[in-house]
Amino acid sequence: MSKKIPGSVYTQSGITSNLTGPHRNMHAYTLHSYQAITDGGGFTLKVEISMDETNWTEIASHACGSSSSIAFSDTFCFNFVRFKVTNYSSGNITVIERHDSQ
Repeated sequence: MSKKIPGSVYTQSGITSNLTGPHRNMHAYTLHSYQAITDGGGFTLKVEISMDETNWTEIASHACGSSSSIAFSDTFCFNFVRFKVTNYSSGNITVIERHDSQ
């Protein structure tokens, strides 16, 4: 029986423009969850993955309306992951990530 590795939670708040978040080494995790909240205008939250930290591929893209939030979770096994905020219009955005082994 494999031992579950404790999850990691990251929060980035005060996002006020289009932004590429920090890339994280996630090779030990397979369950990835994201929540994004805005108190202003809309935006799009994207998730990108990479095996080599150089070549990035978008695997998720979710639009969020004004004064709203989105949440989603997915299972994948890549070495690196990062989020992107695009189509920013106004307000403050907070992105919360959680990464777990299954």
